[in-house]
Amino acid sequence: IVRTNQSAIHSAWLRAPVLSGNILTRQSATRPADLDAIFRRGLHLSPGDGLVETFTSGEKVPETALRVAAERLKTSGAGEFILFTVLDVTAEQQATARSAYQALHDPLTGLLNRRGLMPALDGFLKGSQPFTLMILDVDRFKLVNDALGHAVGDALLTEISDRLQAILSTGDLLARTGGDEFVILLPGMINPEVAGETARRFTGVLSEPFTIGDRKV
Repeated sequence: IVRTNQSAIHSAWLRAPVLSGNILTRQSATRPADLDAIFRRGLHLSPGDGLVETFTSGEKVPETALRVAAERLKTSGAGEFILFTVLDVTAEQQATARSAYQALHDPLTGLLNRRGLMPALDGFLKGSQPFTLMILDVDRFKLVNDALGHAVGDALLTEISDRLQAILSTGDLLARTGGDEFVILLPGMINPEVAGETARRFTGVLSEPFTIGDRKV
């Protein structure tokens, strides 16, 4: 590394290799291997070629996102250089990830919404794995909303979601597709008796009283 700017020196991701002067030999436990791999690909560009790649940390909403551009330059009399430009695009990537999440999830319960459920359901309809689909709505929910207010109704829906999720198995899907409507997708279940028993488990946990604030619902 023959030249850099102050932003690179102060970056937690770039400081060690920049100060060592060598992007290849200065490995760091705090710098992901995926980012090192992008730099390596940049160093092996052919003359006149370039690359632009985005590195993101593994979370659904990334903690860090960097867009790395590389270009091989030939100067008169000074040899060839690779010019790397690293742009912090964390805010942009986080906004995109949050927007995608919000489009597919119910803001109240965090469950999949109808739009988020449909691709999964479509995949099961096109595949060969058997499954059971249950649609559940909450009796007398409108009465709770009208008598106690929408805040209590929202709290009740959240509690219902929590109770249902607590008895789901790994791989089962739970979605809230309407005001008081939930959809449960159970992969691998085809036996009617087992499905009936599972439905009774769901209704059983919901038949127990709910305490919302100081009210029993």
